[in-house]
Amino acid sequence: MQMDQLLTYFAGNIQIVCNQHEQSTEISSCQDSQDIMDEAQIVSLNKKNVIRNLIRAFLQYLFGKNQKVSILQQYFPNSSDYDTKCQIKRYFAKKKYNHLVLKQLYKHQIYGQMFKQFLLTEAHNYLQRSQIKEKENHVIFINYMIKCYEDERLLEKLETYSKAKKI
Repeated sequence: MQMDQLLTYFAGNIQIVCNQHEQSTEISSCQDSQDIMDEAQIVSLNKKNVIRNLIRAFLQYLFGKNQKVSILQQYFPNSSDYDTKCQIKRYFAKKKYNHLVLKQLYKHQIYGQMFKQFLLTEAHNYLQRSQIKEKENHVIFINYMIKCYEDERLLEKLETYSKAKKI
């Protein structure tokens, strides 16, 4: 009788350990599939509108009058706000808001850090205040861009096209 109880006890413990291992494996595979899902969502998103909205929100963030401490003064301490605003406006003046501009902004030595600060601190607040209808797409893309700062290889998944050179 004791032997049967002992075997039942061990069988129960083995089952618990196996269940815990399966659950931890499922969680890690869910996280892997979530990363793959995020990448698939990024590819399938209508990003042109999202990129345009984010860059415009970024510019509003930089030029906002409700900032107690000017962000421009943090990154350009030797320039006046007016000169810095003119410089930033010239940078974005003739650019189309697409993946290439987003990559250039990301890789820019100063503007890239300012954009990262915007994504981390203000982008989600902007979405809450805005009247954008497809907020889920924006949240997915903002989170993806934040991940790009952690892993630069993700930035390569944003497609850019180069013009064909005429011969």
